[in-house]
Amino acid sequence: MKTFKRFFGESKLFTDLWDNDEPKKFAQHLTKKFGPPDESTNKRVVWYNKDGFKRIEVKDEYTLHCCPAPHYDFVYSTIDLHVPKEFVKVLAESSESILLDLLKNEVSARCATLSANAVTLNYVLDVVSGRVVGSKEEYEKRIKQLYKNKLDPDPEWWPDSTGEVRKGNMAENFMDGRNPQDKGDMARHGLKNKTIAQLKKVRGSDSASPRKKQLAHFYINMHSEEVVSEDLRKWFSKTHPEGGWKRINSKGEPIGPCAREPGEPKPKCMSNEKIARLSKKQRASAVASKRRHDSNPERQGKPINVSNFGKGKL
Repeated sequence: MKTFKRFFGESKLFTDLWDNDEPKKFAQHLTKKFGPPDESTNKRVVWYNKDGFKRIEVKDEYTLHCCPAPHYDFVYSTIDLHVPKEFVKVLAESSESILLDLLKNEVSARCATLSANAVTLNYVLDVVSGRVVGSKEEYEKRIKQLYKNKLDPDPEWWPDSTGEVRKGNMAENFMDGRNPQDKGDMARHGLKNKTIAQLKKVRGSDSASPRKKQLAHFYINMHSEEVVSEDLRKWFSKTHPEGGWKRINSKGEPIGPCAREPGEPKPKCMSNEKIARLSKKQRASAVASKRRHDSNPERQGKPINVSNFGKGKL
């Protein structure tokens, strides 16, 4: 207890050392409501058996999540629940926020509020009990209702002891400004209709406000996520005009799906349409260029795009 008091004291929290402001504020808010956490580190705080949950965990992270509306995740809520294996697929397809531990018979929800987690876990309970047929549409309909400060259906097992929804406080205390895709907020900060290049300048500016930088950062990430998703659909959809992507070897020959095999360099991939348009020599030249400009197969980060005509980086 002495160690805890040394870090937390009367009003100062160990979370003051955290990097991300939103989880820091939320952890401080829960400390006022629930008292000091049962576990605390410089990266997370945990409460047990609070507000109807087996465990509440706030992490010093800010994880981008696109659906059903763009937001960031950092709070995890857990309940005990046995989920039969026949429900795993539909729950996984419903939301990335649903986390299943089939060995411990635990289900966790991850979002930015306890109310969103309660709605998510209530959806899981309804699916497993047969009260509703699980689907992404059904799940997102419930979360969208919550954004309107409504619980439909109401998770009766969840007491809402912090008053997020049932006392009408969620919009004021938690959701206001939490969703960076607010068009009005973009307009107020002069970011409406900005290009990605312009937003990157704002994100790196020393003079921009923290909120303006947050909005710029969010929109850049959302744009990247949409591009990646669309590209993946093209690569793996045989019915897409550019679908059926293949990786090409150093001889210019298509050798299989666009995924690197162990021991291979970074793959150079082309759609069936591009493969048909280019000669074998041109394809080989593009592969050589790719390996010259992106030689480390373990490199992570932004893709290095290389011309299919051997002219170097795009």
